Amino acid sequence: MKKWLVISSVLMGSALAHGGHVELQSAALHKVTGGYVLLASIAYHEKEKVNITSAVVGGLPGVLQMKDSRGYHTIKKLPLKTGNTRLGTGSSYRVFFKTLPKVKKLYLTLLLSGNILGQEIHLVK
Repeated sequence: MKKWLVISSVLMGSALAHGGHVELQSAALHKVTGGYVLLASIAYHEKEKVNITSAVVGGLPGVLQMKDSRGYHTIKKLPLKTGNTRLGTGSSYRVFFKTLPKVKKLYLTLLLSGNILGQEIHLVK
């Protein structure tokens, strides 16, 4: 048990040490047909490639999606470019949640290569 505590502490410390390079500038959930979509703006200030590999709201995982000529389809990782990346209904990328937990406050956690981002978010109707 102590071994896992040490490993998780090191990983969290490493991720938080790099947290200044990635900023979640705005985030909200928007109701769409069949579920909810994350509307977000993420600022990335480095040149190395970084990907979002997982998104969770209140313990429920979201589905990373990319839009092409046939609509949205599931992807394993969502790339971040240097500068601002927008996620949502008007973007090429989105995070889709089929359901949301029945709680008063919603917390978003994004797992990135080398970073963890978290923020309280709101539901926009």
